[in-house]
Amino acid sequence: MLYLASKSTTRQHILRQSGVTFQTIETTFVEDQNREQLALLQPQQQAHSLASGKALAAQPPSQTAIIIGCDQTLSLNGQVLHKAETLRQAQKTLEQLRGQTHHLATACVLVQDQQILWSHISHASMTMRNFSNTFLDNYLEKMQTELLHSVGCYHYEGPGSQLFDTIEGDYYSILGLPLLPLLKALREHGELDT
Repeated sequence: MLYLASKSTTRQHILRQSGVTFQTIETTFVEDQNREQLALLQPQQQAHSLASGKALAAQPPSQTAIIIGCDQTLSLNGQVLHKAETLRQAQKTLEQLRGQTHHLATACVLVQDQQILWSHISHASMTMRNFSNTFLDNYLEKMQTELLHSVGCYHYEGPGSQLFDTIEGDYYSILGLPLLPLLKALREHGELDT
């Protein structure tokens, strides 16, 4: 059986739409307890550590179960930004990203019996346009708490696409799940038909 150690509805939707059968599983991993250690790592290493930590902290009903763990970091000028907890913080994040190029590192791992079977990190560069304060105010009012689910405070698969001038990277990885590499790994480990 295949399990996803993530509460992300976006990741769940991507997997379901691709025809993968899975169940979600709770994880005891607490990101905030590891923040100081994570801060010593490069953004891509942080993403990998978070993805691995979530998958390894899950307790599946069987040792043969395979667990998918995913996470993502956003860095701007080398500084890792974190999810906003309020709309005011979301506004500050978007003001900080406006007119700048930031980088996403999206990590995905497969874990079985407390062993990492496979891992992958995708990278994306995203350049936000220099949108007006009026656009930002309207965007915040329209999106509300949806923005608190994304580290960059944008809903790229929806109206958030209007925030950008250019992107370089895989669409699914930007949404938080490097789908094609994951599907290949699942085929290689016998979880999907070849």
